[in-house]
Amino acid sequence: MRHILRRLQTQVARIVRFHKIFLQKSFCPILSTMPRKNPVTATDIAIGKRLAHRRMEEQFSREELASNSGLSAGIITRVELGRMPLRYVDGKRLLRALSLLETKVWPDIRPINPLWLAEGMEPETVDWPLLLPQTQHLGVSFSASFSHVIQLHRALIIRLVQDPTTVQLPESWLRAYADHWDTLNLKAHVLHHDTAIVERLLRTSAEKLAPASTLARGILDDYHTALAEPLMIPRLWQANRTFSKQVLTAESEKRNVPAMKMRELLRKVRAMTSSKGDKAKLADALSVPLSRVSEWLSGKYEPNGETTLRLLQWVEQQERQQNEGVGSASTPPTPKAQPKESNEKKPRSSS
Repeated sequence: MRHILRRLQTQVARIVRFHKIFLQKSFCPILSTMPRKNPVTATDIAIGKRLAHRRMEEQFSREELASNSGLSAGIITRVELGRMPLRYVDGKRLLRALSLLETKVWPDIRPINPLWLAEGMEPETVDWPLLLPQTQHLGVSFSASFSHVIQLHRALIIRLVQDPTTVQLPESWLRAYADHWDTLNLKAHVLHHDTAIVERLLRTSAEKLAPASTLARGILDDYHTALAEPLMIPRLWQANRTFSKQVLTAESEKRNVPAMKMRELLRKVRAMTSSKGDKAKLADALSVPLSRVSEWLSGKYEPNGETTLRLLQWVEQQERQQNEGVGSASTPPTPKAQPKESNEKKPRSSS
């Protein structure tokens, strides 16, 4: 009896070993993970980790970053987990959203260094309004990866981060920077106008109260001291160099006249709100009555300084969505309104 049991145990062990070997040779390759056709590179995985670290450092959820950048939370998740490479067009949006978290003001003024996101290179932020052009300006594919495009222009971006005053932009970057300067120039014009109003209000009030108020006299002294001392903003490239005040003054005088006036801004708004319902969407975005938007576009009134800046940000958002091929909240101008105008004019000419 024992002999029979031993023989059965031996046969069972042989069958088990056979099945293990058979399954490993035949079925395991089928059940194993198939290799990716285009595997995510180590560089792209590192980009996702830096993005996730920065987001969690700012205590923002993926949904909040998605809302600020205009991307879906799913794309941000896959990039952070290293499941897909970050596209250049998406990287530009995420840089802008991260800059907004950093500065709490216009993200165009102190942007995140693209080399930091691509390679971890310091500094993390740039102390001047560096801009990355759109894909159509650079002549690259809409699906090109962020790491690939940054690597193509790496030498130029390094020089721009270190000292933009010594850089010669290539032709492919000129159009982007012409539009960029136009936008910044309008912002500077609006801020200059609003600053002058606040300055006059402060100065006249302090002068009237100064004879009887110690606080007013102290504020007035601080005001005159601030006027006497020129505002010098330290720059990264000024660490080992001293610029003369005469050069800075000459450059500021050259840039004093804005290129794009209020009429140009309102012209763009009219073009972007030509379709039915677009003005209502704009009014909701700015939290103003619809009638107020109509008054601006008709030229009856002009928006104040703060509203002008918000209106400018709205226009920039629409232009970015159109340039990057993403459906915007309001559609571009269509020729649908033209037949209506022509039909209204025909009866007048015939009567």
